[in-house]
Amino acid sequence: MAVVKLQVDGREVVVEKGTNLIEAGKKVGVFVPSFCYHPGLPVVGVCRICLCEIEGRPKLVAGCATPVEEGMKVITQSANVREARKAVMEFLLIHHPLDCPMCDKGGECTLQDYTMMMGPAHTRFTFEKQTWPEEDVGGKLILNKNRCILCLRCVNLCKTVAGQDEIAVLSRGEETYIGTVAGRKIENEMAGNIADICPVGALTSKDFRFRSRPWELKPVGSVCTLCSKGCNTKVWYHPRRNEVVRITARENMDVNQWWICDRGRGAFWGIHDPNRLLQPTRRQGDATAPTTWGQAIPAIAESLRAIVERHGPSAVGVVASGELTNEECYLARSIFRDGLGLANVDVVERPQPPVVYPKFTIEGDRNPNTRGARAIGLAPGPRGLGVADMIRAAAEGSIHALVFLRGGPLEQFGDPQAVARALGRLELLVVMDPMPSPVSGRAHWVLPGVSFAEREGTYTNSQGRVQRAPRVFTLRGDTREDWRILQDLGRSLGVWMHVDAGPQQIFQRLAAANPAFAGLDYTVLGDLGAPLAAASADVAVG
Repeated sequence: MAVVKLQVDGREVVVEKGTNLIEAGKKVGVFVPSFCYHPGLPVVGVCRICLCEIEGRPKLVAGCATPVEEGMKVITQSANVREARKAVMEFLLIHHPLDCPMCDKGGECTLQDYTMMMGPAHTRFTFEKQTWPEEDVGGKLILNKNRCILCLRCVNLCKTVAGQDEIAVLSRGEETYIGTVAGRKIENEMAGNIADICPVGALTSKDFRFRSRPWELKPVGSVCTLCSKGCNTKVWYHPRRNEVVRITARENMDVNQWWICDRGRGAFWGIHDPNRLLQPTRRQGDATAPTTWGQAIPAIAESLRAIVERHGPSAVGVVASGELTNEECYLARSIFRDGLGLANVDVVERPQPPVVYPKFTIEGDRNPNTRGARAIGLAPGPRGLGVADMIRAAAEGSIHALVFLRGGPLEQFGDPQAVARALGRLELLVVMDPMPSPVSGRAHWVLPGVSFAEREGTYTNSQGRVQRAPRVFTLRGDTREDWRILQDLGRSLGVWMHVDAGPQQIFQRLAAANPAFAGLDYTVLGDLGAPLAAASADVAVG
């Protein structure tokens, strides 16, 4: 790799050949402003706010479009640079409306920040400003052309990342504006990223519009759990309302770079679904009634032990889930397979059609942790049954109890009629899930778990990268974290006698017991995760 040595505001820096001045400045803590430039998009050089001076050259240059050269001396704060940037800001603000108090970008608007830093205090423009009505352009976006500064980030994102020419620069001269092509709606599933990278309030998210101000929120680094890609996210939590109000992308160059899909962006809606399961319930006959954890856990444990004693371990099956964290998968393996000696343990598959864009892929596995579950050994033991065979055996009457660690629609587990018949014959049906489903609606016991934002844990994505997702906010109702439910059940069964403080200690046990996780702990994982041990690279995902 060829490198270049230069100076930026008198600070010496060594960077890779081809690096632009903006990135070179970042290396030594020198800030070069930019609107149109984004490291994940093509350089267009249209905003000119990144103008810099180079010693020995007569004209200012665009920092985004100027590669470094050996011995170059870059000046970012000269009088010429300050005057040029001030002039650029004056032009950008000519038609810009003074609606910062109501603009949804207020508080995280680059134009607002730069105006305070380097913009003119007054305008010399005395003519009437151009105005357009707001427009729904699809992709869950609202376009306000009045605020647009024509930075082209939205155009480049759709074209480069999603490979779609769905938004473009239209008209000419002073009439130039951003709009959808031929009036069509934006349909690609990467469009929500536009709201993140738009430097002004021109394109804003319908899901977040007028819901909160950024300074009221606490951003927590997390991991998306809607597919096996494991995109890094920021979960924006409103402490006063105890509510998650949006999810945005978090940079991780080894996983999702700067982007997330719109599915992951909308994952917060399920957290506050009014139908959430908020207390344990018990069904007797056709009636379902609330119960307590102190009644539910011992009763379930007693029923499971009785069925194993009467019919043997083969009469019980555990339908685990790739939605569980690594810690919860380890507990399920330790309690049901190693502790109770059950061979009928399997993870239900949840395939979906993959969506492949030029710079991003929505993967074909809806489980965020199938790779982790398989690496931990959450699979049928010797002569054990998979999910489909467990359902068949239950329908035939040879399996008397099933424990679902996540529910779902009947068709997720096989032919709906066969699944319904199987569940109806069971002596004991236990479901652990934060959401109601056709499976939990038939259960004898329902244990309300929590969403990804209400528990701490780790997930292993399809590439074998283990990533940590911290708890974002407090639990709702009489719910419990899934790892806590499993530990309580294991203690009642007499097969898990440890008293661990939380997921971090459980992960330490997992890493000590499983070679694939050897050498990993929460400190090693950090904010961006770490790969499984090389020996586990060929672990099957199916």
